[in-house]
Amino acid sequence: MAPLDVSILLSTRNRVHVLARTLEAFRALDTHDLTWELVAVDNGSSDSTAGVLARARESLPLVTLSEPVPGKNRALNRALAIARGRLLIFTDDDVLPSHGWVAEYVAAARRWPGHSIFAGTIRPAMPPGTPPALADERFRFASGAFARY
Repeated sequence: MAPLDVSILLSTRNRVHVLARTLEAFRALDTHDLTWELVAVDNGSSDSTAGVLARARESLPLVTLSEPVPGKNRALNRALAIARGRLLIFTDDDVLPSHGWVAEYVAAARRWPGHSIFAGTIRPAMPPGTPPALADERFRFASGAFARY
């Protein structure tokens, strides 16, 4: 098969409630005439993940795989084995990418062809009831707010 411009890889396990929102966000991506695929690995889910992924194949360039043995690295390695993109973007099943997310990664890779790793801003969506001190952006990004000791 011919290579694609981009492969987006993610694994998921029993998080159908967030996965559905993430897949909806991928439908809204501006892909600027890029050839791309989304490779999603169901990592042994026991919820309705398989059904949500099957329905998403109708509206996304989605390739679904199954890795029954739990482990994110194991699941992503399964995705790597079949990814056809010249650029690989790793993400999570709870990410809501902005409209230009893929185009920005492609532009960065073209601008800096000697670089291998790119990253962008992450803005956590805090759940209702999060204490104001933890929800304050200055606190989250300036300290170990999410570190466990």
